[in-house]
Amino acid sequence: MRAIDLTERRLIESMEADGWEHVARADGDVVSFVRPASPEILHSVSVDLTEDDYSIQANPALGAVHPETSRLNARFLGRSDRPGAATAMVGAALQDLMPAGSSPLLPITRWGVVSADDIDGAVNALQADVADYGQPFLRPLQTLDDCIGHLQRTDRYYAQDQHLATALALQDRVPEALQVLEQFAAQAADHPPFFIQRGRLFVRSFLEHFGIDPTAVRFALGS
Repeated sequence: MRAIDLTERRLIESMEADGWEHVARADGDVVSFVRPASPEILHSVSVDLTEDDYSIQANPALGAVHPETSRLNARFLGRSDRPGAATAMVGAALQDLMPAGSSPLLPITRWGVVSADDIDGAVNALQADVADYGQPFLRPLQTLDDCIGHLQRTDRYYAQDQHLATALALQDRVPEALQVLEQFAAQAADHPPFFIQRGRLFVRSFLEHFGIDPTAVRFALGS
């Protein structure tokens, strides 16, 4: 068995023993786990395993998933809502949650694997860091309101604007949702054509789903 397969198997065993559920994904080298934080929110850990001629690198990320928001966003973008495809509403790379001054090479030096003898130590270190540095990030994210508040307080990228707009609309906060979409549309104008087309698809699907008259919005959807 390849070292990367052994690493994945050991990681799954270790995380499941700690109460995380392994979720199969279409992108095979991303090993994903979830566990309920509340009736509304799932916490997730995804580990992107990449292999080169010298080592296996592990890049973990943590997130808070609101399943209905994720399902609708996938639909608005024309994607199927398949198992394991749910995207986090709020997320962070574990590397960014580590103490100040931590090496930028942690995916190699701490969580990475050079030989089969390294697997247990790397997996144990990753799991410990999820508990020590990832959980304090996830712990406050227990409800949809928590996730909305987090996104409203922080700088967002386009996918988070989509999540935030959908979440606000689900709470019948449509004027706030449209303000977010207006910001999203303004940012989309500076991106390549494919991005703009996806943005238009999202906005149009969003408006149709929530029964909002397109003529009532203050921003251009384009042709």
